[in-house]
This record gives sequence, structure tokens and C-alpha cells, in this order.
Amino acid sequence: MPWLQFGYHIHDPTFVTWSLAIEEQFYLMLPVLIAALPRRWLIRVLWCGVLLAPPWRWALNAYLPHPTWVVMLPGRLDDLFGGVLIACFMRGYCQSRVGWAILALIAPLCDIVHNAIVDAPTVFSVVSLACCVAIMSAAATDRPVMLRPLIWMGRRCYALYLFHMLIFNAVSDLKVQWPALASFAIVCALAEISWRAIEAPLIGYAKRRFVRRSSDDGHPGEKPTMQDDFAVEVPRK
Repeated sequence: MPWLQFGYHIHDPTFVTWSLAIEEQFYLMLPVLIAALPRRWLIRVLWCGVLLAPPWRWALNAYLPHPTWVVMLPGRLDDLFGGVLIACFMRGYCQSRVGWAILALIAPLCDIVHNAIVDAPTVFSVVSLACCVAIMSAAATDRPVMLRPLIWMGRRCYALYLFHMLIFNAVSDLKVQWPALASFAIVCALAEISWRAIEAPLIGYAKRRFVRRSSDDGHPGEKPTMQDDFAVEVPRK
């Protein structure tokens, strides 16, 4: 494949789809692992994926052009399997919190040491650990008000995903000061417009059009309930 030889240019309009490709591979692989492995072996395989992600990135970085090594599944298993391990922890599968904590720190520390020795920007495990801690803290909190920024981003995540690289590349080409900060503001504004003009109205239409009906009396059933802080807000005209 050409991008394995020459790299995957970040200015390519399809560049952001690398994450979709990785997610699809992950969604195909994970059910097989869950179905085929006993719980204790599933946990071991998940931790192996997390711990082997940094060496995969180091090896791929040595032989593949940037950023090809970043956008391949083996090098991002610390993100994906880390999320699965959070779910396992929340379900009570952890037999030693200290052991899990030590395992969670190994990959980030190895990435930091490797970065100091080789001077390569490969500290992705540090970011993965920070994201996992944030997600786990959010899942464990009983104060939804603390999650409002994450809720806002979660509702608008698809637009944020679609626009972020296009806007960042465009702003970077303008040679403005603090391009990342300027891009962040523009992307958030576009995501808000997309949410209010397209996504929320379509969600509202779907809720009105496809109302659940109870199976016994044929009358409209109650809509699924959720906390107000997590409910979808449809802009009123």
C-alpha cells in the first residue's frame, strides 16, 4: 500500500478516517476475544495489548514513515484495550488494585524513557492513561454537574471529529499565532452550529416519529428515561 511506503499525509481530507478504520478492526476483534477466552485469559490478553502498544510504536516508527506508525491498530491498543479494562474494573474483575495500578503505569513510564533516549514523540501511553483516568473518574462520580464539559463534547463529538483536522490544517496554513487555540475555537463553533442546525433536529424528529409502543396494550409507551443532565437537548424554535 502506498501510504505504508510514503506515509499518510495529514493534509489529506480523508486523514481523519484512520480512527474509523482502527475502531472497525477493534469492534471485529473484541467480540471474538470475549467469546473465545475465559475471563482470566481475556484480562491477560487485554493487558498484553496495553503493554505491547509502545514497543509496537517504537518498532513501526523505525521502519515506517510518519505518521503511518501512529495510525495502525497494534500501536493504539493501549487506548482501546484500556477502555475495555475500565469496563472490566467497573464489573469487579480486578483481583488486585495495586497490581492493576502498577501495570497501568508501566507503558507510560516506558514511553517517557524511550522518548528521553531516542528523542521521538511517542508518549501516547501517557495520553492513554490520562484519558482512562478521566473516563473512570467520570463513570464513578455521583455529581453529573462536574461532567457538563464532557457532556457537551459527547453530544457534539461527531462534528468535532469531522472538522478538527480540516480546520487545523487551514488555520496552520494561514500562519496565525496559536493555531491550535484558534482551531479549537472555530471547531467548537462549527460543532455547535452542526448540533443545533442538523443533529439535534434530526434526533428530535426521530423521537417524535419512532415512539416506542408497549407490547401489551398498543398505546404509546414511556420514553426511555435518563438523568436530565444527560438528556438530549433539542433546540426549540
